[in-house]
Amino acid sequence: MGRGDQGGEHQGQLTAWPYPVCDTHSHVFPGEAGRDLDDYLAAARSAGATRHVVVHAKALRHEPLCTPKTVARIGLARARGVVWDDARWNDADRLRLHQAGVRGVRFLFEGTDAVDLAAVRGTAERIAALGWHVVVQAGGDAWPSCAAKLAALPCPVVIDHIGRLAPDVPIASPAFQALLGFARDGGWVKLSAPYYGTRDGSADFRCVADRVRALVDAAPGRAVWGMNWPHLNLPAGRRPDEAAAVSTLVEALGSDLAAGAVLARNPALLYGFES
Repeated sequence: MGRGDQGGEHQGQLTAWPYPVCDTHSHVFPGEAGRDLDDYLAAARSAGATRHVVVHAKALRHEPLCTPKTVARIGLARARGVVWDDARWNDADRLRLHQAGVRGVRFLFEGTDAVDLAAVRGTAERIAALGWHVVVQAGGDAWPSCAAKLAALPCPVVIDHIGRLAPDVPIASPAFQALLGFARDGGWVKLSAPYYGTRDGSADFRCVADRVRALVDAAPGRAVWGMNWPHLNLPAGRRPDEAAAVSTLVEALGSDLAAGAVLARNPALLYGFES
């Protein structure tokens, strides 16, 4: 795997990849030092990402248009957006959002909250005609009761952050097996925020390599990578070096073919970038 400099984000240097790498999950907080677009782009540059998916942050739900505005600042050739749903939007509103680069709607179920399948299904039905997807983040215990139903929805469904399975959850567990079945049945998985599943809270994908490989084997054309910048759930001193983190993902994947799919080919398909 050809790579250039592997320095951290503080160096702001471009890591070289032989294909257009896409970060599919980061948040931008306009006007906030250390979290603004320029800071994000510097972090992405250190990892070699040249395509970007801005995921609307929970803290910005009262500003529904901030993500399309951020996408516009980056440019549609390189950026897409994922937003929170809004019951006030009609088909014309969603079409305008599509033209502004939006390609998905996110759902976040925190802690031990169950996935609201009715809400996710309603959104999936409204966005399917546009080719959008839904992104679902929930705790690992949620998957046995809902993963198969999510895979059957009428639009692509992406499960965030390797399913947010705790470090002690084995591959044979009902939670992981449900996630694996979801992937086999047509679901998408986002390889991001590995620290939710590592015993020391590190961002080293090699520590969850068994999960990564199993999911990519189940869905080789439906696994994508995301930085999850700026890692606000971590203390400032524990936030990862983006270049080092993506390097451990490539090691965990174990092949150039899998790395090229996860980092470039699969996200190009899901988000509508030119191949």
